[in-house]
Amino acid sequence: MADGRIKDSQITVSGFLKTADGRQARLRQNIPNWGAWCVVVSEGRIREKNYDQYIEIDLLNLTKITGIATQGREFNGGSEWVKDYKIQYRKDGGIWYFYQGKDQAVKIFRGNTNVYNAVRHDLNPTIMARYIRVHPGYDVGINACVRLELYGCVTGEINEK
Repeated sequence: MADGRIKDSQITVSGFLKTADGRQARLRQNIPNWGAWCVVVSEGRIREKNYDQYIEIDLLNLTKITGIATQGREFNGGSEWVKDYKIQYRKDGGIWYFYQGKDQAVKIFRGNTNVYNAVRHDLNPTIMARYIRVHPGYDVGINACVRLELYGCVTGEINEK
């Protein structure tokens, strides 16, 4: 995402805080005053694990996803990040699947503990998908904000309709 291969038009979100939309969710991107995607929280801070909001990336082609990295943001002297998240994926149309670890349980990925360091997770098993959704859990700051990167390669396979 950070290198621009994924265009703004390929990123959609379930909602966002003011101008902190999906276009700003690129890892290590520093846009003054925003610089991340922030979920909409209707009643202040998220206090319980709630995974109903998401950022969705359309990779345009079936892609082997081998890893993901996340990073928070600093805003007006405050630190904002997500502690954990879930991943959903689908090939093309059809059913969304939550990523499961080797134990077949829905995996909750550890997020960040500060705004500066990116946290990377290699996926084992890997994901074959065209669409990826990241569902942030709860935050420790004022807002739940995230920048992210996906790692992998296009498989060259034709998507099934």
